[in-house]
Amino acid sequence: MLKSILLSAATFVLLVLGLIGLLIPVLPGVLLLIAAALCASAVSPAVRDRLHRHPTMRRAHRRWHASEGLKLLDRAKLAFWLGADAMADAMPGRRGR
Repeated sequence: MLKSILLSAATFVLLVLGLIGLLIPVLPGVLLLIAAALCASAVSPAVRDRLHRHPTMRRAHRRWHASEGLKLLDRAKLAFWLGADAMADAMPGRRGR
């Protein structure tokens, strides 16, 4: 129960920061939005199912799920790097990995 409340709060904070980041170029908005999606997938089966439809996000979600034993700070770092990897996959010429 506490874990889902904390994940929901983290999702909300990351979502707000991600949206602000889309307007202010100093914050990495897209990375924060991807991290919010990963956090939301831990709480909502609907979000999890939606993420699994996209190959890049499916791979990121599998890596995220495998990291459950990591400390919170390490998982936050992982969310950032998974977001960066998802962005890199979306770049032209990187498909088919």
